[in-house]
Amino acid sequence: MNQLTKEEILQQLLGLNSSDLLEIESTIQTMHKLGINLTSNKSKKQVAKISVSNKTKEQLQKSVISLNQDSIENARFSNGLYCISCGCVDGIVKNGKRKNGLQKYKCKNCGHYFSGAKDSVLSGTHKRIEVWETFVWCMNEKYTLSKAAEKCNIHRNTAFMWRHKILNALRDKEKVMLGGIVEADDTFFLVSYKGNHKNAGNFATLYGRAARKRGGENHTKGLSHEQACVACGVDRSQHSFSTVAGTAALTSEKIEKVFTGVIQKESVLCTDGVLSYNDFAQNNNLQLETINATEKQRGIYHLNNVNSYHSVIKAFVSQFKGVSTKYLNNYLLWCNWVQRKKMKDKLRIDTMLKTSLEYKGKIRYCDVLLGAL
Repeated sequence: MNQLTKEEILQQLLGLNSSDLLEIESTIQTMHKLGINLTSNKSKKQVAKISVSNKTKEQLQKSVISLNQDSIENARFSNGLYCISCGCVDGIVKNGKRKNGLQKYKCKNCGHYFSGAKDSVLSGTHKRIEVWETFVWCMNEKYTLSKAAEKCNIHRNTAFMWRHKILNALRDKEKVMLGGIVEADDTFFLVSYKGNHKNAGNFATLYGRAARKRGGENHTKGLSHEQACVACGVDRSQHSFSTVAGTAALTSEKIEKVFTGVIQKESVLCTDGVLSYNDFAQNNNLQLETINATEKQRGIYHLNNVNSYHSVIKAFVSQFKGVSTKYLNNYLLWCNWVQRKKMKDKLRIDTMLKTSLEYKGKIRYCDVLLGAL
């Protein structure tokens, strides 16, 4: 009789397969690294919790990576195949495949060759769609660039480009409308010129102040042009909106520009008493309710939701260890998707990917460097 190995004995006794055994072994190694005693009941519960958490994440990732190359075709040509160059719908024939598996087409009318990725977020990429799916999963998990690049086996600069390509595509489709009781208030981030290393030699001349280390303090007391003003709005259905409205304090012109078309007419607008909101409320037929700092709440009117939202976006942005102000709008949008959208993870990831694939327009590296669209 052949002698059974330790793994085969455990499989017969516990009904575990090889992947389960590897998961348990990985969890135990993690606990050893953390210096946790594996003999106590409390530690056993921690082992189980870590194991279940890791396995759930892996299952989610595998379930998301269920699309194929047809996903691009379905997203781009949902209303029928057409030539991306001339718009012709007749005389289009297949013409081989690219290295990444995408179907190529030729238009007999204008002679152009194209694929479903032409003039889209996938333009210029040589990676298969499965890598993009994994990258979107990493974004849902709020991975840093280095961690996402390692997970997807791509360069860190490529991960940066992909992140902002996806966020720009999502912004193009994002249509936020706030209604009912809308709470509006602003919060501030220190202005950051991170990434402008070529201007480091004459920084003070260009920006009017000395260079500041990450996490440094404002050089000027109170509100100034060293602080980026983020205007925020949240309604009672937990729909949220935020965007950079310039620097220093909000003015009537900034409020009109930011919230026009975002807050439905005849809604109730709750603010902290800033006079700049008065003109906007009158021009848009809004009932204005001001909540003073000493009042906190008056009946059903308060600013608790928008103040909570301020904490959410600040915590989200801070985990990336310094975000350049020109990209701040993209990070605010990203926060709304992963923190505020009431979706299950798989649906959110699939929606992010599908929206990105449907985007029509080439986003170049130079466009990304200009900042959020």
